[in-house]
Amino acid sequence: MKKIINVAFPWPKDDITKAWSGSAYQIKCQLEKDYDVNIIDTTLPPLGLRIVSFLVRLNLRGLAKLISLSWMSRIVNKKSIAGDLFTFDTIRYKKGNVYWYSDCSYSYLYKLSKEQPELFKYTNFSYSKLECKLLKKFQDAFFYKCKAIFVMGQHLKDHFDNEYDREIAQKVFAVGGGINFSSNAIQAIDKENSFIFVGKDFIRKSGDLVINAFNELNKEKKDIVLYIIGPSQKPENCDNENIKFLGELPFSETKKYFEKSKVFVMPSRFEAYGLVFLEALCCGCVLIAQDNFEMHYFVNKNNGLFTKLTVDDLKLQMKTAIEDQNMQHYVVEQNQFYCKSFSWDAVYNRMKQGMN
Repeated sequence: MKKIINVAFPWPKDDITKAWSGSAYQIKCQLEKDYDVNIIDTTLPPLGLRIVSFLVRLNLRGLAKLISLSWMSRIVNKKSIAGDLFTFDTIRYKKGNVYWYSDCSYSYLYKLSKEQPELFKYTNFSYSKLECKLLKKFQDAFFYKCKAIFVMGQHLKDHFDNEYDREIAQKVFAVGGGINFSSNAIQAIDKENSFIFVGKDFIRKSGDLVINAFNELNKEKKDIVLYIIGPSQKPENCDNENIKFLGELPFSETKKYFEKSKVFVMPSRFEAYGLVFLEALCCGCVLIAQDNFEMHYFVNKNNGLFTKLTVDDLKLQMKTAIEDQNMQHYVVEQNQFYCKSFSWDAVYNRMKQGMN
């Protein structure tokens, strides 16, 4: 008989496969291999949503988040079946062990807000330093109660190792993240002379810089194309007929454009982890990224290039990447290795070390 595990998340009503860009749903499916999974929807009731919305309008986002987490904790403790809890939020749970999985933490954001305030503004976490500090304190108490803490990135694990005592740090496992589609064998000869950018949060992911660099490069190389996927509205400076704005697309359609493109270019100003880089590798794309956060664990001299956040340097790296056949062939040859390494099966196998 399988043990029971509660899996808590504010699951989307229309399609739970979209939860946390597919990651929460994939973890639920993996847990079902070994557990009887009890799904708990932590979506706040109408009154809770009104209170939180009111506080956000008053720019009290930190307080709104604390109230949300406290309310969600009450929901979980009320609806859970006696057993362990797997959560993606800071849930105070009373009935068993707690396992947490995320790509960021409030202590990481607090450190960023203090030491790199210009960078912090791109995180989209609109908290003051004081709010970050209060949320960190709330989450730190939660971490002491966790059986295991799973983080996507090695750079976040390094943060825990450097900032926390051994009682917490020894419970942290860098398990990575998985791609949200299966990839077929890719052929380098089938790829277009094209770049691809995928990201809803256009400015944070430096989409503005990508467009400007592409427009400059396109003056020299007339046969190149740039696909832009993700933003709901067409960005500025996209009038070039070689820039194909595709808007929001489902995973299945996005995959097709990955597979036909040679280079994935997204030098994000801030990236908590970057699952889309893994998806690009699994579809045979050379990478261009900024050398920060988790990127140096994804990009190496064989599969991509690093760029500075300037139009001139990005233009240079884009030109090099689109012309470098050795990198293009290497990424295609490593396709199956990448697909296996960045699968949710592999992520879950690493998680089981902490759960056992």
